[in-house]
Amino acid sequence: MADPITNFPQGSWVLVTGVTGFVASHIAKAFLDRGFKVRGTSRDLDRALWLIKDVLKDFAARGDFELSEVADLADDHAFDEAIKGVSAIVHVASIVTFDPDPNTVIPKTVAGATSILEAATREQSVKAFVYTSYIGAVTMPRPGNDTQFAEERKPHFTINSVPPSAIMGEALNKVHNEGTGAWIRNLYDGDTSFWGPHGANYGVDVKDVAVLHVAAALEPEVNNARLQAWGHKCNGNDVLEIMRKHYPEHRFVDDMDNQTVLTFSALLKKWANQDGWKPLEQTVVENVDSILKLNND
Repeated sequence: MADPITNFPQGSWVLVTGVTGFVASHIAKAFLDRGFKVRGTSRDLDRALWLIKDVLKDFAARGDFELSEVADLADDHAFDEAIKGVSAIVHVASIVTFDPDPNTVIPKTVAGATSILEAATREQSVKAFVYTSYIGAVTMPRPGNDTQFAEERKPHFTINSVPPSAIMGEALNKVHNEGTGAWIRNLYDGDTSFWGPHGANYGVDVKDVAVLHVAAALEPEVNNARLQAWGHKCNGNDVLEIMRKHYPEHRFVDDMDNQTVLTFSALLKKWANQDGWKPLEQTVVENVDSILKLNND
């Protein structure tokens, strides 16, 4: 079986920003596992040494993985050195302090995205740019920074984004199982602060999110697209049920009373005697039939 056609060949360099993060570290590994080289950026190289000494040790030893320090992602020329010679950029780095003051988060995040996009336009080796977004972005009434840039500047590289829902899955470092974003670990420890107020949600595996980033960079037919990583419908009680099944020796909190369910199948069955959504074929045919009928009236 012939290798698939890609935007750039195996052995090419890919830049992954914020590489020490939960998602970014998996993205780096996903590219490396597929025969690509990865340069990862970090604000503090000492805090990124675990990648070289442990998780990506073999790749680093043969020169396929390296680190580049970017102290301030919002600086106008922050990525000028890191970007040299790369075929793709996967921009994952962001301000994730959950600071309630938007002025300490949004301007720097936007400036960081703008800075690296501008740097990409000056580097002719770049073939693809992938931006890690958030599922909420797909419901916003106006396009995001990445979409605006593509339409206005028409760069020499493809631009795609991956907006994931709640990301869960295997952690590559202990720190990924800590903090406000460690929803599984927190629930395991009895902390329901995330699942309680949120109720029904969508959850996606971090490795699936990583693969979508790889595809967004390599797939020639994907350009100016949002690859929406919804994953599975779930709530906190669904997660508790799974953990009780596989870890019966652990004492988990009781099911939460306020957990809702993202499903419409029961309502469709009750009120229309219908199993699930109408098939797309039926929807299209009924729509066209109505066009033909109403045009003749």
